[in-house]
Parts: sequence; structure tokens; C-alpha cells
Amino acid sequence: MKCIFNIFFIVIFSIFYCHSLFSQQNTFKGFVVDEEGLPVVGLKVSLGKGFVLTDKDGNFVAEVSDENKKLDNIQIFKRGHALRNWEKVKQENEEAIKIFTKYTAFDLLGKAFDEYGNLLSEANVALTSADPKIEAKTNTKGVFSMHIPSFVRVNKNSNFLINGRKVEQSGIEFQDKGGILHISLPIKMQTLVVFDEGNQRLTNFTLDVNNKSYTTNTNGEVKIRLGDKQDNSFKAADFELNEVKYLPTDRFIMLYLKPTEANAVVDNSSEPDTQKAVEVELAKTDTEDLIEIYSKDFNYIINELELEKQLLIERSNQIRTEMEKVASKMSAEKSLSQAEKDALHDYMKKLEEQLIENDLAYEDAQVKTKEIIDRMKTAMINKDSINSVTEEKLEEVVIEKEKVEKEQERDFIIFSVVACSLLSILGVTFITSRRIKKQRNELALVNRQLNDAKDELLENVKEINSQNQEIKEQSENLKSLNNVVLLKNKKITDNIRYALTVQEAILPEKERMERFFKDFFITYIPKDIVSGDFYWFAHIPAEDSNKEKIIVAAVDCTGHGVSGAFMSLIGSTLLNEIVNQRKIYDTAQILYELNLNVAKQLKQKEKANNDGMDVSLCCIEKQESNNYFINFSGAKRSFTYYDHKAKEIKSIRGDRKSVGGKQNIDYQFSKKEIRLHEGDSIYLDSDGLIDQNNAERERFGTKQLQNLLSDIADKPMPEQKNILEERLATYQAGTEQRDDILMMGIRL
Repeated sequence: MKCIFNIFFIVIFSIFYCHSLFSQQNTFKGFVVDEEGLPVVGLKVSLGKGFVLTDKDGNFVAEVSDENKKLDNIQIFKRGHALRNWEKVKQENEEAIKIFTKYTAFDLLGKAFDEYGNLLSEANVALTSADPKIEAKTNTKGVFSMHIPSFVRVNKNSNFLINGRKVEQSGIEFQDKGGILHISLPIKMQTLVVFDEGNQRLTNFTLDVNNKSYTTNTNGEVKIRLGDKQDNSFKAADFELNEVKYLPTDRFIMLYLKPTEANAVVDNSSEPDTQKAVEVELAKTDTEDLIEIYSKDFNYIINELELEKQLLIERSNQIRTEMEKVASKMSAEKSLSQAEKDALHDYMKKLEEQLIENDLAYEDAQVKTKEIIDRMKTAMINKDSINSVTEEKLEEVVIEKEKVEKEQERDFIIFSVVACSLLSILGVTFITSRRIKKQRNELALVNRQLNDAKDELLENVKEINSQNQEIKEQSENLKSLNNVVLLKNKKITDNIRYALTVQEAILPEKERMERFFKDFFITYIPKDIVSGDFYWFAHIPAEDSNKEKIIVAAVDCTGHGVSGAFMSLIGSTLLNEIVNQRKIYDTAQILYELNLNVAKQLKQKEKANNDGMDVSLCCIEKQESNNYFINFSGAKRSFTYYDHKAKEIKSIRGDRKSVGGKQNIDYQFSKKEIRLHEGDSIYLDSDGLIDQNNAERERFGTKQLQNLLSDIADKPMPEQKNILEERLATYQAGTEQRDDILMMGIRL
């Protein structure tokens, strides 16, 4: 029994150990850093078995496929990042992968929101932390796209503007899904002023606004952000809401509280004893209510109009400042284009119209203020007349009651009337004092607001002057940097032009090719000064039983410009060595040797380098009776020929393997044999022509090229060259050339 248990334990342990070993061999830990050595968060990494995301520290754990155990197929994806290099390192005593990324240009997608979470359509968005600043405009759905160069960083510390207003750091948020950027404007700060029933400010007073607790300062004020909402909840212990006033622009909120009924002092000792006293008390209450209503409406309307006038004055100043800026730009007319002059004139005209409308609105506000004051004077006169009428009615009631009541009650009635009059006078005096105190509070508040606006305006002027000085300094720096860049650019261009001389030296001389081909053409159009495409030619004289041979090739190296030119030097040198020195004439064997030597020269086994070249290579051997025997081998390039008897263009595909690269270094290329006749034509090319797009981003394509060759194949080769290049220029129609272009045509 014990032996069986030991065997069972050993089997279980072996299974667990093998599983752990297998998991370790097929799972790798790693981390990703950018050019600055900082972790890259939210980047997708694949080691052959699906993508995983890096965490907040840039770490990841990914499975390795069986085909990728050498880790030669690492893929990453995140906007603005590309794979630069990787290496194996030790992390916590375990082997791990450290991936290095480089910054690339990308299109940043984002949405712009206002203070209340509403999408902003047709809004101007600017990234000012970039130099120069990058601008975009939202569409009708509030979405914008901004092209970010590789040298610009976009993060929580970036400076964004929406319609000229700065976005705070809390308003910048990258979404987990898709990395879309959300930017939101901050809600403007407002001042809440709290008064009690006697219009006294409640200092160090605690209250709840929208279920959030606040405490007023020593001035009875508290800073708060409510935006344009006017359905807010205000609560305070032992107090209830009496009135809320939202002053214009919602920068100030006046909150009036009164004690709850449970805390109010109730005094029933002065309850009227007669019906006459009740009626007088009612008349007094009506009069107080009327005065209170007039006081509140008058103060509210006058304050609104005065604030509106102040805002109109500020708006006029802003428009005049903007007009001065436009006038300053217009004064530099020599440096402006006609379109810019017209745009400035139109903008100045709009500003003048806005200024006129603003001034008219200010005059209208003044007229309204005068009308309101006149109306309030009339209302006060009417109020006095109503009071006099009320007193007369009260006297009539007293007289009528005197006739009904007994003589002994006359003295009591007179006393009651006098008492009521005194109470009315006291009530009017009390209400008037409250109104004056309330007006003083509101006037002091408006005065403080004007002072704050003045301070803010002075601060803005200082900031503008500072920005102007900074702009001048940056302009001088840019001029200096521009001169340095121009000088360096000239040196680089001179070096590249010298490289062009070297590259032209390795290309076959056309005079030498004319000795063997009576009718041929070469279309050779580099994208930049130097090219990654090149053509190659070799003549093999007849020797012993071997007949005379001519070997031609059209080669498309990885990249274009300087990097492609270096590859073309390597390719031409290796072809000369293989054919002219080592005397290898079999086209398949030539590509085999070229593939081995490119990988060897670029050390592709040791380095993360996958560059190579696409080759169309053929060997022409003339037979008896004006026939030709053609051997063709292709590395991702085809061979096209024209049968002049059948009037037909035909094409032979090459192998689906480029020369060079890490994969299949020992790849055996295939060879195709074709028999052609005198008068037939052959064509070798790179992919630059068929990949060229037009204004609609449509490729020229293989089918269109073959149709064109079919139409012109019977014409002389120089004429074919002119027609081909004219058709390419017409199709390209001003669009940028995508790649180097090479095409050779030879009539046998």
C-alpha cells in the first residue's frame, strides 16, 4: 500500500513539474519603455499568441507561439509608438523581455465638452504646449482630429485651449477604449453670499448645497461652482430657504434664510381685542407686503440692468482691443497675401458691426434703466395714494361703527385708531430700514464685483504684455534656429548630391547597353535625390561551348532616399561579385547567393534587421534562326513580355520571397524558361509605378500597366518611354510620388 502511494505521489509531482516547465517555456514576462525610459501604459504586445495590454508600470505577461520561440516576430500597437528594439534582461531573477519604443507621428482623436458635459460643435481646439501650436476644429458631433508629430508629447500635463479658454488638468482624460481623448472646460467659480432674515451676513455658517457641505468665511461668502443650474438644493440646520437670487452672469448668488417655525418666537399677548383692531392690522400687513414687493422688484431689476451695462462696457473694450490687433496685422500689408488681406478686412468689418450692436445695446440698457426708475417713481406715488385711500376707508369704518356703538366706546375706538397708525408708522420705518440695509449690501457686493473685474482686467493686460515679450523672444530664437537649419540642410543636401554621383557611377552606362540592345528604354525616377531602385547589366562573352549571354536585373531595395541608396550599393556590389567574379550565370542560383550574402552583410541573424530587396532577373541567350532562350527568376517581382506575332502581353510571376531577411535564408528560388523570337519585347520593373496613387488615392495598378503596354508595345522603345511617363504624370496629377519608380523595356 505504501509503495502504491509513493508511485502515485511521484506521478502527480512529475505532471505538475512538466506543466510548470512547459508554462515557463511558452510564457514570457516583460516590460515596455519609451525613448525617455518611462513605462508605456496600455500598449498592446504580441509574441505570436494574441495581444496583451501593459499595466500602469508597463509590465506584461504574454504567451509565445511555437513558431516564434526565437522572438523574431514581436508586434506592438499604440498610437504614437513603434517598435525600436528589444533585449533579454534579468527581472526578479527571471529572464524577461525589455521592449524599447520610439515616438511616431499619429492622428489624435478626441471630443470637446463644455462645462456641463455637452459636446461642443464647430469649436476651435488648440494644443499650445506644442511648438508651433497645433489647431483643429470639432465637427457637428464635437469630434476633432489632430495630427501629432513624433516630437510632441500628449499627456495630462499638456496645455489645451477650447475656443481660447484653457482646459484644466482635471479636464483632460484618455479613454481606456481606443485611447480617445476627452477634454472639458471648467465650470466658472461663483460666490454664494448668505443672509439671515434681518439681511445680516451669516459668517462661519455651515449649510448643504446639493448634499455637499460648505462653510462661509468671515464675510458670509463661500466660493462654489454651480454653473447655470437654478434648481439647486440649499439646506441649513434650524433655517429654511426664504429667497434665492441669481445675479446676471451667475457669478454671484444671493441666499436669504429665515428660522424654521419651530424656532420662531410666537407672542400672542398682543392679540386684538376688537374687530376694528383686526381690520387695522390687516391693512398694515397689506401695506408692508406691497412695500416689500416693490423693494425687491426694484432692487433686482436695477442690479440686473447695471450689471448688464457693465458687461456691455467690458465687451466693447474687448472688441476694441481685438480691432487694434487686426489693425496692427493689417499695417504689415507687404508681408500678407491677398487672401490674408481680404480675410482681415472681412474680420475688421465684422468687429465694427459687433461694436455698433454692443453700443446700441448699452444705450438701450440706459434707456431701460431710466424707464424703470420712472415707473418705480409712479408706483411709489400710487402706493402713497393707495395708503391714503386705505386710511380714509378705515376712518369711514370707524365713523360707521361709532354710529352703531355706544357713546362709551368712542374713546376706545379713537385710541385703537391712533395705536394702529403708530404701528403702521413703525412698520413702514422698519421695512424702510431693512430695504436700505439690503440695498447697501447689494451695492457693496456689486462694487466688489467691479473691483474684481478691474483687477482681473489689469492682470490680463500684464499677461498679454508678458506674452508679447515672449513672442518677440521666440521669434528671434526661431530666426536663429532657422538659419542653423538652413545651413545644416544645405550640408545634408550637398552630401546627398555627392551620394547621387556615387550611385550613378554603379549604374550601367547606356552607351554600353546600346552595343547589345538596338531598341530599349529605361524609366528611372527616384522619389528623393538618391534612389533605392537600381538596374543592373552584365555581358557574358561566348566561351568554349557556352554561348554569349546578357543578364539584366531591375532591383527594388527596402526604403528609398539615403537608406535605399545604401542598399542599392550593397546589391550592385554583390551582383558583380556573383556574376562577374564567381561566374554564376544560373538566375535561380544568382538569387540564392544574393539572398545569403545580403543576410550576411547586414548581420540579420544577430540584429533586429529585416531589410532586403525585390528582384526581377533574366538571362538572355540568343539561339539560331533569330530565336532567344530566356531564363527568369524573381524575388516578389514578375516578368512581363510581349509576343509581337500574337499581339499579346503575358506575365510570369516570381517567387513570393524577397532577397534578404531573417526567414528562409537557405530558400531555393525557382527558374522559368521561355523561348521568344526576334521582335518580341521584355519588361522588368519595380513596384513604384503600379503603387503610385492619384488624387482619389487609387493605385495605377498592374492591370492598367499591362493594358497600356499592350497598346504601345509595337511602337519604338523611346516612344513607349515618353507615352508611359506622360500617362504616369497625368494619372499622378500633382499628388506626391510614393516610391522610387523603375521600368526597363528591351526589344529582342
